[in-house]
Amino acid sequence: MNKYQLMNCKDQHQPKNIKSKKFDERISESTALAAKDLILFYPDHKFLAIPRTKDEVYFYENLNNFSIKVKNEDKFNICDISDAVKGKYGEKIEVLGSNQNRNRGFLNSDSGVIKVYTNKQWEVIYLAEGKDQGTNDQLVLKGKKPQCMGNAGIDRAGANIDLYKTYWKIRNIDINPFVVFFEGCDFKEGSYIKDRLYKYTYGLPFNKIYVHPPIEERPASIFVQSDHWSIEDLKNISLEVMKQSMDYYIKKNGN
Repeated sequence: MNKYQLMNCKDQHQPKNIKSKKFDERISESTALAAKDLILFYPDHKFLAIPRTKDEVYFYENLNNFSIKVKNEDKFNICDISDAVKGKYGEKIEVLGSNQNRNRGFLNSDSGVIKVYTNKQWEVIYLAEGKDQGTNDQLVLKGKKPQCMGNAGIDRAGANIDLYKTYWKIRNIDINPFVVFFEGCDFKEGSYIKDRLYKYTYGLPFNKIYVHPPIEERPASIFVQSDHWSIEDLKNISLEVMKQSMDYYIKKNGN
């Protein structure tokens, strides 16, 4: 679909924006619920809930001598990536941006960025994006001609999949806690748009968690269906990702 065809698909833009906003809200709500439930899976340890601030919600756990703090930020700082490159290569390569404009370069996350404080630094244990794509079902009901299916949402998600995967690989982090949820009629069974998502899983099945990558290429955890994802399903998936990520850091840095 070329840019001129996209520009002429005016009937799909407004409903897309409304659906995407509601999807973002579901992802945000389900993530907050999962972060709250996370403490229930560590019953032998005392958690202290710290009052919610404007942008963050904290939980604190004293696990033997291993201190854990969990917080939710709304953005991922791109300078974290340049810091990682600098940390790996040092003076061998010139890295820009790690000190300049540190508070200006961000990637927004639909879920928020759930982090754990371990080994004297914050580490990501969960972040997610949601892409709602497709309005042809509604157009057909109105007696209108179906529009062409586009790739923009998939490509944007793919760019972030590659970026986060590279970030953890540079830092020798052995997990990948990034999840992308797709929904909408463009992803119905047999859709060529849906099939294109396989390039991010390297052919591995959708709707599976790959926090611990089963292959060296680190496939993305992609959850896709044509129906809406319920808050309960989103919460259960995000909670399992948080648990697997949390256990990884406990095992790696705990006593």
